Amino acid sequence: MVSVAGVVAAALATLCLYLTHWSRWMCLAGALFVFLHWFADTLDGELARARRVTSLGFYLDHFGDSVSVALIGWGLFLTAGSHLVIGLVSITLYLLLIINGLIRAELTRTIELPAFGPTEIHLTIIAVLVLQIFLDFGQPLSWVPAASDQGWLTQRLGFDQGLTFIDLFGVVFVAAAGVALIVESIGTARVAASLDRA
Repeated sequence: MVSVAGVVAAALATLCLYLTHWSRWMCLAGALFVFLHWFADTLDGELARARRVTSLGFYLDHFGDSVSVALIGWGLFLTAGSHLVIGLVSITLYLLLIINGLIRAELTRTIELPAFGPTEIHLTIIAVLVLQIFLDFGQPLSWVPAASDQGWLTQRLGFDQGLTFIDLFGVVFVAAAGVALIVESIGTARVAASLDRA
């Protein structure tokens, strides 16, 4: 029930963020539902361990997290003025990082928590949503030349319309996640190779 509640909170966050086309203040409602998703996501693992249903909990937690990543990612980039393609690339990279982490955990029989994990990501998304309300809401960032309609970053990405604050956050995330995925994939491949040699 807690895992399902987390997915429902993610779906409601997506709906609220889409509704920012009519009111910028829906970003606050979206941020609230992202927080509720984080709360449920944190609670369901603890509850599963306490009730000794870790196999079912493992499945529900990770499957629900994957669905929620997609929902919240779509929601972020469905906000007024944002570019969904940046969100789709962000979602893909994040899900690939999750898959790599699960494979590595299976190979090593240990779970390595990242330095910048789910809690930090949720809090960052909440902060971005709140800031988006006040930073040229739904418009390209006028004070960032690279993000304007004719800015070099906008042109390099092939967009006709400039980049919003959420778009810039997404571009930075894509760059960081891309590097992290390369590093993590090489690490996992080395772990797998060492296990084969052993």
